[in-house]
Amino acid sequence: MNFLNILLAISPALEAGKTLNNFSAWSNVANVTHALVIIFAFLLLIPRAFGYDIVISDDQLFKLAAAIAGVGGPIVAGLHVGLNPNIGITRK
Repeated sequence: MNFLNILLAISPALEAGKTLNNFSAWSNVANVTHALVIIFAFLLLIPRAFGYDIVISDDQLFKLAAAIAGVGGPIVAGLHVGLNPNIGITRK
């Protein structure tokens, strides 16, 4: 399955009242994605908190953590919209 097929499969689920097929599997994907975003962002900051010298600057470190959250956050949000039949885009 290529990326375009995945997008086409997910897009109807963003409509209000519809959910993704195989709800439990997609729910697990949303939870794992959310956990990975948090873990990756904090893995960047933990060594600095324990006093290890990291080659990149604080500014670069925070930009990298923000980039991870900026990519992962919308993915998690979209999955949660797709998994909840009470929210989503309404069509008239």
